Amino acid sequence: MTTIDLFTDLEVLGMLKHDSKICIRDGRISIERKSHPITQALRRWANNDGRRMTIMQINSIINQSLQLCKESKDKPWVISQFHKHFNSVLAGLENMKKTYADDSAVVARLNVISALLKEEIKEIESLPHGQDSVSQ
Repeated sequence: MTTIDLFTDLEVLGMLKHDSKICIRDGRISIERKSHPITQALRRWANNDGRRMTIMQINSIINQSLQLCKESKDKPWVISQFHKHFNSVLAGLENMKKTYADDSAVVARLNVISALLKEEIKEIESLPHGQDSVSQ
């Protein structure tokens, strides 16, 4: 996955609102458009867009992003983009937790992912150029 793909997926995760559902097409995530609940359920079933697949995809995106972020510590612009996107993803994940509040496994996984992102944000902010690149 390229840096642009990761930034795009992180941007989409940051756009999540309460009751939004993610769909996965060709390995990319997007926010599913609202439609009649039965139509939406059938489309999600036909495309295998269940909670488990969604969480697996989010986990993969975050893991790849964290890895690339660690490899890019000497690239201030890339680090500033990760900082921006990680903060917006936290808001999107909070909304997703509200959507799936009845599913403890999903909420627990989202809590773990959020904790990892918060830790990485702290690490970025502690870099010698962290405050400069973050404010760009």
